[in-house]
Amino acid sequence: LINMYGITETTVHVTYRPLEKVDIDSAPGSMIGGPIPDLQVYILDAYLEPTPIGVAGELYVGGAGVARGYLNRPELTAQKFIPDPFSSEASRRLYRSGDLARFLPNGDIEYLGRVDHQVQIRGFRVELGEIESVLGEHPDIKETLVLLREDQPGDPRLVAYYIVPDESAQISINDLRALLKTKLPEYMIPAHFVRLISFPLTSHGKIDRRLLPLPDSARPDLLQEFVAPSSENEMLLADIWRSVLLVDQVGIFDNFFELGGDSILTIQIISRAARAGLKITPRMMFQTTNLKELAEMAEPLGDDNDHEQKAVGSAPLTPIQHWFFEHHRLTPQQFNMSLMLKLEKELEASLLKETINRLLERHDAFRLRFVYQDGDWQQEFIESLEHIPFEVVDFSNIPKRRQKAAIEEKAAQVQESFDLSVPPLIRTIYFKLGNGDSRLLIVLHHLIADGVSWRFIMEDFANIYTQLLQNQLEEGFRSTSYKTWAEKLQTLANSPELESEIPFWLEQAEVEDDEAILPVDFAEGINSYGSVEHVTLSLSHEHTNILLHELPKAFGSQINDILITALLRVISEWTGKRKLRLEMEGHGREDIVADVNLSRTIGWFTSIMHLKLALKSRNIADQIREVSEQLNRVPHHGIGFGVLKYLRHDDRCNALRMSPDPALNFNYLGQFDQFDAQPNLPFEMAAERILNEQAPAENKGALIHVVASVSGRQMHVRWLFSQNVFKAKTINRLAQNYVEELISIIRTQN
Repeated sequence: LINMYGITETTVHVTYRPLEKVDIDSAPGSMIGGPIPDLQVYILDAYLEPTPIGVAGELYVGGAGVARGYLNRPELTAQKFIPDPFSSEASRRLYRSGDLARFLPNGDIEYLGRVDHQVQIRGFRVELGEIESVLGEHPDIKETLVLLREDQPGDPRLVAYYIVPDESAQISINDLRALLKTKLPEYMIPAHFVRLISFPLTSHGKIDRRLLPLPDSARPDLLQEFVAPSSENEMLLADIWRSVLLVDQVGIFDNFFELGGDSILTIQIISRAARAGLKITPRMMFQTTNLKELAEMAEPLGDDNDHEQKAVGSAPLTPIQHWFFEHHRLTPQQFNMSLMLKLEKELEASLLKETINRLLERHDAFRLRFVYQDGDWQQEFIESLEHIPFEVVDFSNIPKRRQKAAIEEKAAQVQESFDLSVPPLIRTIYFKLGNGDSRLLIVLHHLIADGVSWRFIMEDFANIYTQLLQNQLEEGFRSTSYKTWAEKLQTLANSPELESEIPFWLEQAEVEDDEAILPVDFAEGINSYGSVEHVTLSLSHEHTNILLHELPKAFGSQINDILITALLRVISEWTGKRKLRLEMEGHGREDIVADVNLSRTIGWFTSIMHLKLALKSRNIADQIREVSEQLNRVPHHGIGFGVLKYLRHDDRCNALRMSPDPALNFNYLGQFDQFDAQPNLPFEMAAERILNEQAPAENKGALIHVVASVSGRQMHVRWLFSQNVFKAKTINRLAQNYVEELISIIRTQN
């Protein structure tokens, strides 16, 4: 038996694959084999470049069987029959099939469906046929159909319709979800399931989608231990938790951290609650054990924040800003953060510019300037901005294959364009690429924003653009200004509360003989940004899900504790030492001063601390608990270290300033799927690289930076190092060992 894939425009037959019984039994998908001898098959991305093995793309066909075009339809011919970029013959053409496929490691091609059957939900591309295929594996289900419905404007949802001929068959919705989750990521799980005896048909025998019933909004088959929210606060917070944690249901006895939450996501909870009129603090998030307790502690926000004054005038530098100017003396104007966004469609440039203008008006940080006077850097909030940093670049006349390089070159140039004394320290470029394709580049200097700020910026950007489009602009919620925060930290530095922390931080700063020393490959190498390379390894969807949602509950710890334990084990194996001084970064938006609400404030809040950690036990579970206990002893999540080091001036704090920086830096950035999952964001992350964010000659600080984050339902761990200091194979080995340690912890739990 031969399975053949064919297209009329390529003289019917394109690929073939002999089938065996095992192919039918294992249901491996639609395997279409390889091309017949006189044809070539390519799987290409949007830039007409070949996709990597295992990555989906559009299938193109070339060779002797390709037709010349469509009779009397020149426009359609030009769209579907394109010049062959891989042939030296000018007359050669490729046929653009409109089919999704991917190459497998064994060389076979797997057919994935039609490009026009691919939809986007919550920032992810979803192939509906893939969901239908997995759902159809259920023995009682005869036919399936999955649709993306938007019965409520702005609320698109996946709905699965399925046919069960046997009316007596009992099928649990939880069982269907469990079946799908064995093979599909969470974002591909339908929100609703509708059981039918048969599909409504048109007169031509096709499914009449207009007659398909609306899904029931009720949640069937809830777990027994689930207790639904009942009070107003409980229902409000449950909705917020669901949207931030990307879970289907939240009960009043559910624990935020056991559901996969972390300290960075608490900020999003606080921010969204504030927009809904509810006051929650970071301390409440950590002190309460479930949603019911949090709902009881939450308070009405009141009117104070509605009258938050616009920040104007000078402000003291914050600890992280002091750290920055201490470590970046050569080219401080080039230390940036960037996002390259692929827009759903070509947007109106004038409306984009007005969106940027309104965004800049909403947040004080965009009016910050920095000047060097009398041997010190100072920051000042100016009254108003003189220009809007928005530029339109038209690359539509550049060949498609060269657009990516042109965008990357322009983006690299923008990184060098800042003058710290001239706000706003933001650049936005709108790239028009033709045929409705476009990109938006946003570059910020790190002095005015951090990773958490990005979430607020992009949420506001999407909301403002949508509101302007509908001519219904709303005034944004204004939280405590960065100027007020800086002033309160300066006062805090000299408080008795922080003075009591000094002995703890002096102990952490003391270098001991039994600490791990990282063995470098090139002792004289210059540790510069220009020499930085990186190695990134990722966990599978399954392992990531266990790591985020099962291990914290099993070990009574947070995800950060587990990640750091695995890191300590790797470094201990490498150096032979079980004690390590580690430089750690936190979000810094701590509940440490009164009358402050940072739930929507843009600024650089990051806290850096030096912490001494040790592994005493040999058992992994015991080590996680030890690390968790050591981290829990850190006062106020470590914000006091920087405040004392840079803002308090006495002999003991001078000792903190004189202590050497650790060689290893760890930073857990949190989960970004919540950012991608917002239905009103008209964009997704683009594939173009962003280079030159940091000045090449500056020293990068720690010898190794380990940065962990979750996106696309996978834990990604990035190891940054200087090739002047380490060989790539050294870091590759460490990165691989780290992933193996995480998997070992997961298996220990299982």
